[in-house]
Parts: sequence; structure tokens; C-alpha cells
Amino acid sequence: MLTPPDKVIISVSLPLSAPLALAFYLRF
Repeated sequence: MLTPPDKVIISVSLPLSAPLALAFYLRF
């Protein structure tokens, strides 16, 4: 069960990690 702070962290980290993962994938 996620607490509201956890949902905020997830909603913020996903948009930030997606471009990084895509850039890492395209680089290598």
C-alpha cells in the first residue's frame, strides 16, 4: 500500500527517469 508521499515520488521520478533511460539506450 502506497502512502501519498510515495505516489508523489513515483509520479516525479518516472518522468525524470524515462528520458535518462531512453538516452542511455540510444547512446549504447
